[in-house]
Amino acid sequence: MGGITSIMAKLPGMGQLPPNMQNQMDGKKLVEIEAIINSMTPKERRFPDNIRHSQKNRIAKGSGTSVQAINQLLKQFLQMQKMMKKMSQGGGMMKMMRMMQNRLGGNSGFM
Repeated sequence: MGGITSIMAKLPGMGQLPPNMQNQMDGKKLVEIEAIINSMTPKERRFPDNIRHSQKNRIAKGSGTSVQAINQLLKQFLQMQKMMKKMSQGGGMMKMMRMMQNRLGGNSGFM
C-alpha cells in the first residue's frame, strides 16, 4: 500500500500541500510518537497537561526518546486540540484552511 505519505496523498486537498509539509509525514516519526504514548500511564494519556518533569523523564527513558521530544509532542497535541475545537464551530474547516494558507506564505496554490 505504501507509506504514510502515499496514503495522505490520496486524501482530498493533501496533494496540494507544499513539499515541505508533505515531507513532515514520516513513518519513523509515527513510531516514535507511538513509543512515547505507550510509555505513558492511562492517567497521563487522559490528562497530558498534568505531566510533570519527573514523569517526562520516565516517559523519555521508557520510549527511548528525549524530554524535548515529549515536550514537542505535548505542544503539538495542544495545538491540534485547539484546531479541532475551532473546526467544530461554525465554518471551522474553511477558516482552518485559510489560516494554513496564510501561515504557509499566502499564494501556495492551496485553495
